[in-house]
Amino acid sequence: MLHALPWWIEKDNYYMASRLGLKANCVVDKNGSFKSIYEIWQIVQTEIRPYASEIGESEYFEQLAKRVAERNISYQRQRKVYQETHSCEKVVSLLIKELEDDLACGLT
Repeated sequence: MLHALPWWIEKDNYYMASRLGLKANCVVDKNGSFKSIYEIWQIVQTEIRPYASEIGESEYFEQLAKRVAERNISYQRQRKVYQETHSCEKVVSLLIKELEDDLACGLT
């Protein structure tokens, strides 16, 4: 289970995650142990799954977990589109399409 950390560690984790995304390693305890964001996501999924089931949202949660695994995270898709096209308009078009798809699937 993940626990709250002192504010300065959380600030550093925030900085690393915003800068490196899923490749970031974050401090997870007061001893200075590190885990990757991916490992943290796995822990969070395990902890949240029973609550999602308890409130009748296990189908939504599984769709979300599957989507993250298959499609990666939004910023990764945005960066990829920009690197391929060098167009902010294409990135916005991607976001609009993804929102429309999410609305159609009930994921928002």
